[in-house]
Amino acid sequence: MRFNQPFFNNNRGTFNFLDRWTNQPVGDFLLGLLNTTSRTVGITRNYLRTTSYGAFFNDDYKVTRSLTLNLGLRYELDLPPVDRYDRASNFIPELNKIVIASDANLPNLAARVAGANLTDRVALARDFDLPRSLVYADHNNFAPRVGFAWRVFSNQKTVLRGGWGIFYTGHLLNPIRTSLMTGFPFTANETYSRLASEPNLLTLSDPFPERRRAEGGVTTSNGYDLHAPTGYVASYNLTVERDLGGGTAIELGYVGSKGTHLGRQYDVNQPIRTLELYQAGLAFPRPISGLNAINFYSFGSNSTFNAGQVSLRKRGRGGLFFRVNYSLSKSVDDASQLSGNSDGGVAGAQNARDLKSERARSDFDRRHTFTAAFSWQLPVGRRHRFLSGAGGLAQALTGGWQLSGTAVLYSGQP
Repeated sequence: MRFNQPFFNNNRGTFNFLDRWTNQPVGDFLLGLLNTTSRTVGITRNYLRTTSYGAFFNDDYKVTRSLTLNLGLRYELDLPPVDRYDRASNFIPELNKIVIASDANLPNLAARVAGANLTDRVALARDFDLPRSLVYADHNNFAPRVGFAWRVFSNQKTVLRGGWGIFYTGHLLNPIRTSLMTGFPFTANETYSRLASEPNLLTLSDPFPERRRAEGGVTTSNGYDLHAPTGYVASYNLTVERDLGGGTAIELGYVGSKGTHLGRQYDVNQPIRTLELYQAGLAFPRPISGLNAINFYSFGSNSTFNAGQVSLRKRGRGGLFFRVNYSLSKSVDDASQLSGNSDGGVAGAQNARDLKSERARSDFDRRHTFTAAFSWQLPVGRRHRFLSGAGGLAQALTGGWQLSGTAVLYSGQP
């Protein structure tokens, strides 16, 4: 796959006003008293190239007249994306460095690194024998699937069905594209903060002071797990269906899933906050000097989903059909979305040093869901009650119409 896209970044910057001076954010704004500023300098162009392979087999095996098995196995290999011109960088925690795929298209690399005071924080992939993708491929993506259908009794009115399978997410192209291909030194994501020791550091006339940039600690970096495993979901279900007669059937079922190696984003350079520094009005230091936030994608999250379901359907006379469903479910995870807000959730981890505390009901969890649907074949046209003798244009205009509707009721999210 080829993906070419330019990025036009926020060169003009963003100004943030709080209530540090006047106790009112609007008051600080009117006086031009900045709290933080941020900007992204430079224009990046992505020329991503990636290849995916897949192979599978699937077969139905009739064990007896009443029992059928469905067996399958799939293998997937998703090669990590690379940029055609090797314009990619990745912060690797094991090295505490920003690693660049190649300097072939960066003739001014030394000047950029020195200007950001990051000489000791930047290296090249060849220095550590790393791949040009800056991410290793996961070669263990085997996905078995098994299912069965069993007519329990000889009257063929009761059927038991079940299944289990593994489904891989594949490489997450968008996070790689928007983080590794848009980070330093190809663009400079900078954040400047007002210092308690120097409250007039940020002004509207000089919102991005060069002196602070030269001192370091303003450049934001991005990272992606070097040995990222491919995330997957193990999905399983068991249902029993019973024909009640008269065109009516009921279905009871259980559906579940377990997500493993799911992605999440957090700041591996989260400031060290202490009461003493806060009371003294001093800036909170970051563990990795020279850099601001380091937005890192890791793949150690997991999820569970369990649901009980009941469904009733009936096919009546005159082309009338209806179905009602109810589901009682619960979804739990420690990262409902890879990055950004998810249905009112928090962007990234609230505390990068305590990721276990993120585990809770999913942002999108809905405990109760009720749905109802119907369809009615209108009795108009040939072989129907009304206008059965119509032909030609009249038949084309009046025949074959269907009326349908759906209603959904569900409880709120956490």
